Amino acid sequence: MNPTTNYGCYNSATTTDLINKALTATSLTDAANFWHQADMQVMKDAVIVPFTNQNTPAYHSTRVHNAVWSWTNQLYDPTQLWLSPNTP
Repeated sequence: MNPTTNYGCYNSATTTDLINKALTATSLTDAANFWHQADMQVMKDAVIVPFTNQNTPAYHSTRVHNAVWSWTNQLYDPTQLWLSPNTP
């Protein structure tokens, strides 16, 4: 299996066919029509799309200070971080 950003493991022959048609369409109008059909098919299938990846790394450099973990975003709050000055 190839690496993918399809974290929900969605697989639909109909949607794949529509996407392939959109990618090989000879006009923007045809491509837009196929993309719209693919979008409608995804919504019809009621696809579940996970919004967080449970494999988020939770480590940081020793130069990083005030690394406050945000459970909402599942990462460090970038507005709270600061780096030690003049440290290699």
